[in-house]
Amino acid sequence: MDFIGYVAIVTSFTTILSSVGNIIQRRKKTELIKALRTRLQASYNYFFDIAHWSDRIRRLKESSESTEANLQNAVEFAHAINGVADTARHEIIAYSREHLGFVPKEEHPAHPIP
Repeated sequence: MDFIGYVAIVTSFTTILSSVGNIIQRRKKTELIKALRTRLQASYNYFFDIAHWSDRIRRLKESSESTEANLQNAVEFAHAINGVADTARHEIIAYSREHLGFVPKEEHPAHPIP
């Protein structure tokens, strides 16, 4: 076999390996997008619940119930908000620890941690 034959074999083999690599990358990308969509949907659900309970607290002002009943309802709604926020926070920490290898810390938006 001459030089051109060897080049053709190497080129064909490289093309096949490249195609297999591209297929593997595409599958990983598809799985990553699916996991990200799932994570974002969960985050949206948490924010939706927080907004829902906050709106219920805001609407207590328009309620015809007594002030004491409104206060009790507001405390219950605040506990619901706290529960959802804690769940979201713990899920973010678990996801970050498992998939990204770090644990998020509280940081002030004006003074981010370097």
